[in-house]
Amino acid sequence: MLRTSSSLVGYVCLLVLVMAMACPVLGQAPAAARPAAAPAGPPLRIKKLEGIGNRAKVETPRYTTTLSRGSKPAGLWHQITCYYEVGRTPVQWIEGLTFRYYVLSVKKDKKKGYAYTLYKTNVQYIDIPAGLRNSDHKSSVFLRPAAVLRYGEVVAIAVEILYNGNVIVEGFDADSKSKGLEGKWWKNPKVVESKVVTVKPGYLLDRSDSPFALINIDDYEVIK
Repeated sequence: MLRTSSSLVGYVCLLVLVMAMACPVLGQAPAAARPAAAPAGPPLRIKKLEGIGNRAKVETPRYTTTLSRGSKPAGLWHQITCYYEVGRTPVQWIEGLTFRYYVLSVKKDKKKGYAYTLYKTNVQYIDIPAGLRNSDHKSSVFLRPAAVLRYGEVVAIAVEILYNGNVIVEGFDADSKSKGLEGKWWKNPKVVESKVVTVKPGYLLDRSDSPFALINIDDYEVIK
């Protein structure tokens, strides 16, 4: 029978205890090395995203002034609208949200074939009321009539809503006749990095930079 002295047994027990304290359980990182949990954002939900087809076209609003009216007919703007709601939160107000829009249009050229244009913009809102009583919210961006005429009709739209710099919810839509734009098209390199896609900065306008700034102004949050 194998015998072990009491001093040797004590040494082995002490060694096992030291190793257990120094080495954490397999697959579990030390507390100091664990990544911090991402900050949770407010409970937002996109109810509807509109911006495809003829329903997205709106005429330039007319204002009555003492000046003579212009002779040109009203232009047709393209409006992209995100309807969203904010659920119950511990606070009554959300300090700020950023809406990041992506819009893709297409125009057919007899010589060059199909040419796509990608528009992008960010809209920052402040003082957003939260809670079930204030669940209905809207955000809109606009594409100028000249851009639609020159670069074609809108075939795909997307929006990301950011809180403290983190995307907390996203929505998207595309023309059912357009191939290759299924799913999260704005994150697909085959779409946004294609040679037939041209990025046009500064074309997509938030509401405050458009003629619609004062139309139903209480339906929208304050733009920062």
